[in-house]
Amino acid sequence: MSNSINDIVLRIHMTFLNNKRSVDWISSFKDEIAPLDEAEFHKLIDILHGISEQEQANFADAIMHNNIPAHLQQRAGETLDFTALIEKLQAEYARWKS
Repeated sequence: MSNSINDIVLRIHMTFLNNKRSVDWISSFKDEIAPLDEAEFHKLIDILHGISEQEQANFADAIMHNNIPAHLQQRAGETLDFTALIEKLQAEYARWKS
């Protein structure tokens, strides 16, 4: 199942990159995520947390090593971060399982 978990993670990440202002789209992954057992779901969440940490590190690194104008930094900061996505996914999974 880990290959399909990696596939799900990849599709979630790509969708997130194209829809950073909302996480409501995560419900469209119900058919793929709802059947996961607790261990598989926790693995999915752990991988997403790793991606979130890497994205934050990359963003901080880009700001530190480049002369990015303040207005672009602010605009980038206005989009939802990956943590909001993970929280929404956890809430949806709990709802789907109940």
